[in-house]
Amino acid sequence: IISNYRLDVIEVTYNLFDVRFDNFIKKCFDKKIGIIIKSPLNQGLLTGKYDDNTIFDINDVRKNYLDKAELTFRNQWIEKYLNLFSIKRNQLRENAIQFVISNPFISTVALGCNNGSPIPCSSIDTFLYFFKSQIIFLNKENSI
Repeated sequence: IISNYRLDVIEVTYNLFDVRFDNFIKKCFDKKIGIIIKSPLNQGLLTGKYDDNTIFDINDVRKNYLDKAELTFRNQWIEKYLNLFSIKRNQLRENAIQFVISNPFISTVALGCNNGSPIPCSSIDTFLYFFKSQIIFLNKENSI
């Protein structure tokens, strides 16, 4: 895509759970194409407020692909991540945002776009570092 078209910006999904566009983001940066990250909280799952028994409203698009089995799988992954890095559940949202914005090749992150409410965060400066061991874990756990 980036070789065949003249693009100024591309929007991709990128978050703790979904890092499949990691190399693509770097290639876009190298070609001076801006990146807008959507779903940095994985459709809200990285807020820690949804459990295996969550049932989404009939009009909620997540109902189409987040059945009980998928919710259980993602919540187990989240628990493994939290335990491995000694992160408290109430820190998950900020940790997920920190991961995304610590990528030097990302120019913009769209937060709170699904429900229209912005995500409250402490100072952006607190998010600018992400542990290398966490990135290695994410690449290994999410490899496709």
